[in-house]
Amino acid sequence: EVIRRELQGVKGVKSATLSYEIPDGTDGGQAPIYQLGRDSTQAVASQVLVSDENYLGVYQIPLHAGSFFEGNGADSAKVILNDTAIKALGYGSAIEAVGQPIRIPGDPTIFHIMGVTKDFHFGSMQGQIEPIIFFNVHFATQFRFLSFKIQSGNIPVTMAALQQKWTSLMPGAPFEDKFMDDTLAHLYQSELQLKKASYTATILALII
Repeated sequence: EVIRRELQGVKGVKSATLSYEIPDGTDGGQAPIYQLGRDSTQAVASQVLVSDENYLGVYQIPLHAGSFFEGNGADSAKVILNDTAIKALGYGSAIEAVGQPIRIPGDPTIFHIMGVTKDFHFGSMQGQIEPIIFFNVHFATQFRFLSFKIQSGNIPVTMAALQQKWTSLMPGAPFEDKFMDDTLAHLYQSELQLKKASYTATILALII
């Protein structure tokens, strides 16, 4: 978190977030969740996202009800769910779900729903939106990505400054970066190829 704050102070960086997953379609694992007091055998399998308090802002994920993580140790037993997870658990609405306790089979922790996000695609838009649960990095201390929202003015200068700051903070640690637009282009490459193939087949069919 200290390194995140230092990098966020680099000129041209608007915000930064620390997480284990980024919305690139890569499965970070699942956790079965169920309402406290209900049958654990009916637990709902949910896509896990581990993040800090800045994740929604960097990736522009809208909040439906409640609030997101606040950036302190009190976040450790609080979770954020998406609308699909709320419905799968049997709550009538997102507002109704806020503050309610849930559990994971085999884990003694009683989690409380702090907020609910609107549904968003974690992977390809061709796939169905799954239940999603956010854990805070204070609870699941596993992370592998720093994501930055940077100003569009002079991106090469900002990237160079980020790399320089990174090297000074963590000498010997490689600086490996990628842009989300490139990641999404790769994610949708197969869909675009299928779309072109479909158009070509239609044209050929018309000619025949």
